[in-house]
Amino acid sequence: MFSRKKNILKFWMSALVLCCSFNILNSQYLLLPDKIRVLAGEEISTLTNMNSFSNKYATVTWQKESTAIGEMVADFQPEEDRLQPGTYQVNYALFDTVPLKTVEVEVVTPLRVLSGGQSVGVLLQTRGVTVVGYSPVVDAQGGVYYPAKEAGLNLGDFITKINGIEVIDDYQVADLINEYGANGNAITFTVKRENGLVDITVQPGYCYDTGSYRIGLYVRDNAAGVGTMTFYEPQTGKYGALGHMIADLDGKSEQGENKGIIIESEIQGVKPGQKGVPGEKIGVFVGGGWQGTIEKNCELGVFGVIDEPLRNDIYPELLPVALPETVHEGPAEIITVLEGSEMETFSVEIEKVMLQQKPSGKGLIVKVTDPTLLEKTGGIVQGMSGSPIIQDGYLIGAVTHVFINDPTKGYGCLAQWMIEEAEIDEKIS
Repeated sequence: MFSRKKNILKFWMSALVLCCSFNILNSQYLLLPDKIRVLAGEEISTLTNMNSFSNKYATVTWQKESTAIGEMVADFQPEEDRLQPGTYQVNYALFDTVPLKTVEVEVVTPLRVLSGGQSVGVLLQTRGVTVVGYSPVVDAQGGVYYPAKEAGLNLGDFITKINGIEVIDDYQVADLINEYGANGNAITFTVKRENGLVDITVQPGYCYDTGSYRIGLYVRDNAAGVGTMTFYEPQTGKYGALGHMIADLDGKSEQGENKGIIIESEIQGVKPGQKGVPGEKIGVFVGGGWQGTIEKNCELGVFGVIDEPLRNDIYPELLPVALPETVHEGPAEIITVLEGSEMETFSVEIEKVMLQQKPSGKGLIVKVTDPTLLEKTGGIVQGMSGSPIIQDGYLIGAVTHVFINDPTKGYGCLAQWMIEEAEIDEKIS
């Protein structure tokens, strides 16, 4: 009698263990997505080993979509070691009997682009001009004076209007000053400063050196800066760079509003970053080199077309662009320029991949691990934005922003989102 009760207890204990094991196992498969995309050429084990239970407990079978009838053909067994383009179903079953999960898999041909890493100079047209220097007005006796400086216009002032007329560029400013000066009229400049808008009135003077009326200022009508190229598509000439939006000099920026150019640049030095103080690359623009249009300035960077082919001696062949679903935590590398125009690779670690439902400039958290880069820059610095991130032979993203309190870390955006913003046809390969 006692032995019978003991056997019954063992039976129910075994059943309980089996039931719990099945529930745990099934829950693991329920966590798998219902549909995923992967790139052609990846190993089949990428799918059949999507979690630790696959080899131990689950039998994996395949179904492939029939192009003739658009339905799934059962009992398909991949003949190749690597995934081929097409639509598949991967079925997981416990001990080849109890169904656990069916995952629809779309295997797509990867888009290939040339990796960037080149240093670029960025010039964005803006409304308004910035005072960047003083220039003497020469009178009839050869004397010099500075009407604008004497009236109170300061370096760094942002001029938004001239006698109520909205300022567009430096050519317009010069024409208006000459026109009002020739008529003997004073000019009221509306200037933006940290404490708000102020009006400053200046009387133009005739400059005998230039033969025109002037007020003695140098102004700049564009936002200038140094960044990094992310990718270049040779068939179309399209590119993506920076990985983040460039704001107007007056602090305002709207998607699609600004136009400008990017040009070749060289790095003359680097100011290392430290906690609380971001570092920066110090660059100069190179005239006579390649040049590109800026047709879009948005959250994920600047995009346009370059007038001549680019090259990359580190990765001379085109690289496949990773799908967001395939990017993972772990080692990677970035390409950037620290001196002159020489591109170099540096090791980084992808610490986190954010699941995103829509494009964003903060899809990755990147940590610099390369001792050389840490010694020279302290980590991520301004001007490194756009540096391509490469993992497992794929272009996965671009560096975007540094963490102010930890310059060894920063954000990155996913390359696929940048490709979509560049409007590159997925059929190009």
